[in-house]
Amino acid sequence: MTKLNINYVYIIFFIIFFWSCNKRQEEKIESENKITFDITKANDLDLANAKDLKKRIIELSTDSIIIPAYTSLLINKDEFILYSQKTYQIFRFDSEGNFINFIGKRGGGPNEFTEMRDVILNNNTIEILDYNAILRYQLNGEFIEKINIIYPAFSFAKENKNYWFYVGNNPTFSKFKLVQTDTSFLKVNEYFPIDEKGIPLIENNFGKNFYITYRESLSPNLYRLNIELENSYYIDFGQYKIPDAIISSDPMHMNEKLDKIEYAIIREYMENTNYTFLLIFKYEPNTMMPQLFYWIINKKNKEERIIRVKDFVEESYLLFPQRISNNDTIYFTGYDIGNENEQVDQNSNPSIIEIKIEDLFNYGI
Repeated sequence: MTKLNINYVYIIFFIIFFWSCNKRQEEKIESENKITFDITKANDLDLANAKDLKKRIIELSTDSIIIPAYTSLLINKDEFILYSQKTYQIFRFDSEGNFINFIGKRGGGPNEFTEMRDVILNNNTIEILDYNAILRYQLNGEFIEKINIIYPAFSFAKENKNYWFYVGNNPTFSKFKLVQTDTSFLKVNEYFPIDEKGIPLIENNFGKNFYITYRESLSPNLYRLNIELENSYYIDFGQYKIPDAIISSDPMHMNEKLDKIEYAIIREYMENTNYTFLLIFKYEPNTMMPQLFYWIINKKNKEERIIRVKDFVEESYLLFPQRISNNDTIYFTGYDIGNENEQVDQNSNPSIIEIKIEDLFNYGI
């Protein structure tokens, strides 16, 4: 079984300049919301121990359809919506993992999308972000409408009566990277001035859980979307912080410089009323394979746990934490693999795996 290049599994992204906040704002974030990543407190979780974690495994049942391993997950009450940006398919399953129907189709027809840049669940409808358009479908797959928009966005989110579009560094469109609109898609606010020399970042920046969250991979700042943009955390990575000199260097050589240092970044930010869950990647010089960490914060008592995910392989569910529910459950997609030599049936589907946050939080104690 081959090891995984994490840069390939997650949507491939290009380097961008992130330090758009002014000094006064950064000082405020650091003083009020700073949390420190202390790797010395990490407990190791390997494949064998992860196999024994208390979990619910929901096997996805289809007749002849093979679901890609790297599939994104949305949860609608007692149903699961999975979508693959590799195959441009959206799958709907019941609570037991039984396939119900497809939603939407890629193509050139009036009811079809040409790209699947992002997908959201909005009041029992599915919305697909296409290039300069949003397509809406009923959960049963019935087409509702196509709405043309002016935003050439890479990802989007919906909270309350607002839409949020991440357009990256696109000076031909806007001087800002993040655009907030109303439901008529009229611009309300803009955030994060761009650096016109930067290269657009291509990734999903939004956490679509009880709290809608926003992040950018190389930035230590995390946000909640609540009518306005709210600073939630400033991550102090200490010795693993990316030096300002690299951030302010020529973007065409930034990858080369990053490859020579040890640094950490935030790859997922999920939050509900009780917990914050962060997926951290830590890179070492001249390595493509990062170390993976779960950083869990109990918001009520301020206790923290850091778990180092060891000996992972590309099919393991441990690589793909997807959603955090308000009943304190983490949902993963992938295979429940016990060791790196275990073979996965390539004709089988990945599973949805539920683990209570408390069980992860108390691991190794």
